[in-house]
Amino acid sequence: MSTPPTGRTWITAEWLSETGGSERVVERLAAAMPRAEVFTPVAFAQGAPSIARERIHAAFRRPEALMRRREAAAAMNAASWSTWGRTLDRKADLVVASHHMSSHWTAAYSDVPHVSYVHTPARYAWFPELDGRASSLPARALCAHIRRMDRKAAPRVRAYAANSEATRQRIQQVWDRDATVIHPPIDLGRFAGLEPAGGEPFVLGLSRFITYKRLDFVIEVAQAAGVPAKIVGGGALEEELRAKAASARV
Repeated sequence: MSTPPTGRTWITAEWLSETGGSERVVERLAAAMPRAEVFTPVAFAQGAPSIARERIHAAFRRPEALMRRREAAAAMNAASWSTWGRTLDRKADLVVASHHMSSHWTAAYSDVPHVSYVHTPARYAWFPELDGRASSLPARALCAHIRRMDRKAAPRVRAYAANSEATRQRIQQVWDRDATVIHPPIDLGRFAGLEPAGGEPFVLGLSRFITYKRLDFVIEVAQAAGVPAKIVGGGALEEELRAKAASARV
C-alpha cells in the first residue's frame, strides 16, 4: 500500500509500550509508509524504537503513571480515539489501524477511508471464556463500551486484514466482516538450521509472561502428563511462574 499523494496518512496503534508482536507490525507499517504519522494514546521509548519519535503523536505525556492502573489506561485509550476521530476529516486521507482493542474506532466518527490490521477483537470483551481479565465492575462496563463501539466502527472500515485464520474467523463471528489473512512479520532466518530437540518429551510454552497467555496451564498440563515443562519468554509474571514451576511435581 502506498501513501496518498498528500501524505496525510495516519497509522493508529493501541499503545507502544514494549517491543512485542503488535509493535513490530506498527514498525513495518511505518517503514512501508514513511510519510505517515503514528497516533497512539501511550508511547514508551522502548515501544517501536525504529520509528522516529517526531512521527509519533501520543495522547499522554506521562505514560508510566497511566499504565499503573490497567483499567484506567484502557478507558483513557478508548477516549483518545473518539477525540482524534472527530478531527480526522480535516487532517487525514487514510487511516491504517493496528487493532486489538479500540484503534479502529476513529472510523465511527469519520468518513476518511480506514483499513484495519487486526491482531484480535478484544478477547476480554468478546471472548471472556478465553480471557477472563474483565471481572471487576469497571472492567465489565468498559467491555460493554468496547462491544458497542466495535459495532459502530466495524461496518465503516473499508477493509480488514487478520493476522491468522483464527482471527479471521473471530472477525466474521463478532463483526460480520470478511478479512484477508496476512501473517505478521517473522524473521524465519532465525530458525534456519535448527535441529529437532530430540530426547525425552516435554511441554513447551513460548510467550510473553502475561496473565491472559495462561502459561500457568503449561505447567499444569505438564504435571498432569508427567513430563517436564519448558517455558520461554519474559515479562511481569516471571517470578510467579518460577514459583509455580518450583512447586510442581515435574
